[in-house]
Amino acid sequence: MDPDWGLGLAVVVALYIYRNNRKLQAALTASQEAREALRLSEERHRFLADNVSDVIWTMDLHGRNTYVSPSVERMRGYTVAEAMQQTIDEALTPASAKIAQAGVARALEAIQAKQKAPDFRAELEQPCKYGGTVWTEVRFSCVYNEAGEFVNFLGVTRDISDRKRTELNLQIAAIAFQSQDSMIVTDAHKAILRVNPAFSQISGYAPHEVIGKTPRMLRSDRHTPDFYDALWTSIETTGMWHGELWSQRKNGEAFPEQITITAVKDGNGQVTHYVAVLRDITERKRLEQEVNHLAFFDSLTQLPNRRLFNDRLGQAVKRAQRTSSSLALMFVDLNKFKPINDTYGHEAGDFMLQTVAKRLSGCLRASDTAARVGGDEFLVLLPDIPSDAEALAVAEKIRSALAAPCISPDGIELCISASVGIAIYPEHAGSAHELLRLGDRAMYEAKRAGGNRVKLFSPEDGADHSAA
Repeated sequence: MDPDWGLGLAVVVALYIYRNNRKLQAALTASQEAREALRLSEERHRFLADNVSDVIWTMDLHGRNTYVSPSVERMRGYTVAEAMQQTIDEALTPASAKIAQAGVARALEAIQAKQKAPDFRAELEQPCKYGGTVWTEVRFSCVYNEAGEFVNFLGVTRDISDRKRTELNLQIAAIAFQSQDSMIVTDAHKAILRVNPAFSQISGYAPHEVIGKTPRMLRSDRHTPDFYDALWTSIETTGMWHGELWSQRKNGEAFPEQITITAVKDGNGQVTHYVAVLRDITERKRLEQEVNHLAFFDSLTQLPNRRLFNDRLGQAVKRAQRTSSSLALMFVDLNKFKPINDTYGHEAGDFMLQTVAKRLSGCLRASDTAARVGGDEFLVLLPDIPSDAEALAVAEKIRSALAAPCISPDGIELCISASVGIAIYPEHAGSAHELLRLGDRAMYEAKRAGGNRVKLFSPEDGADHSAA
């Protein structure tokens, strides 16, 4: 063999061995690097799984947990060891467990049929270790190896309790927004953003007619600017205002409302919206007025009753004391009224009393008061009366008006007369009670003198300042 060729062959063999050793070393190095990369990848994934707020879990074909991330303790209170032992029925409420079991069953059917199992997603309720439940969004899918064989279920559970509470609150708000009460939502600058159907029904305004404008357009002229200033001062100070006010409908009609205005604030305490809930209380006010009328007015004649008259008399006496003025009190008692009831019936008697009320009122000033205090007894109050003579003139006018005959709806001519007794403050009495006593005494003196008379009280027996 040629020494040079032998040397060349040796070099070639050496190079071959060197290169193959390099390849082997490279292969070994690549394998080590791959293992290291896999280890690092697993560590990273385990770190993420252990530290994210979502619960990462795996489960085998038999429904046994093979991994549960530590975040389960933050979410539900159970340790990893406790959660690993829980079955689907134990980890979910009964209704939610049925949903999850159905999802697993569908996946198992696909696996057995050698088909790709569908991914699962549902909102499920899970019990917590120390009571209560948490709403979660659960997703899981099947993991397969390179040969296409099922390995496990891989799932993610996310806490959605805040979102569910928000959704519930929105649902409640939506239902409330459709209530019978009128609702207005404005921005922080009081521009109207939304109104509900009840608002349109009550106010007469369609939504597009008010959106972008301020509730100022609904104000009536029943309140002063100071009223509204105080209202908004209360809202700025306390965050709300509740009370009654008068608003105005689209047709210009003023109507009473009970209203609550609430300021809505963000996390920084800044006002973002105002919400007003308004209730039309027209009917309630009408009923209140009706009850008030029944309490203070005679239902037959619509004149004030004794209760209201006594209140007005007391106020008039106080005012007369402050102003050093006089007032007159009159007792008016009807003569020959009983025969009308007995002869023609109560309908005729009621008609007669209503006629007396109208004639009495027709003889008086707007500041005067006539009241029915008994079956056929009436009282008259004349505040700020300048003299006894003027009181006598009014009493005579009343006596004359009541003495005129009237014709009933049945065409019957009804005739009565009246006896009138007068007492003057402060000339005759210094109190309302004493004035009533002396006026009643003067009226009886008029009746005793034959009736159809006016009698001004006199402490002297037989002193008669009357007109026949």
